[in-house]
Amino acid sequence: MNTKFTMLILTLFLIGNNGYSQKGNFFNIKAQLDYCAEQASKTLKVIPNDGTSPRTVSNGSNQWKFVNYKDWTSGFWPGELWYLYEATGDKKWEKEADKFSQFLKPLSVSKANDHDLGFQIFNSFGNGY
Repeated sequence: MNTKFTMLILTLFLIGNNGYSQKGNFFNIKAQLDYCAEQASKTLKVIPNDGTSPRTVSNGSNQWKFVNYKDWTSGFWPGELWYLYEATGDKKWEKEADKFSQFLKPLSVSKANDHDLGFQIFNSFGNGY
């Protein structure tokens, strides 16, 4: 690889990562992960037991909009849970990730209509794999 190109990439990387520190306080990954786990735990408490997954919270609301397995975002929630399991090793996240991934199984016997199948399957079963 060209040395000048390598230096340019390294410089851009260092400049870009400089935004993660403010007055010597570096981005606290554990605190951010703990926050994510806390929010996911809260979300698990309000999800209906009907095979749906949380998608969005509308502006001005504090209620989740839930979607079924056919929605193009249906793999995002189990994918997030798989990431939490990977980061923490907590079996709670593995159990929940698997549960929500299983809701997507009907996709395996449905004709693929578009590229959204990648979002649905790779975020869920792909991360689980």
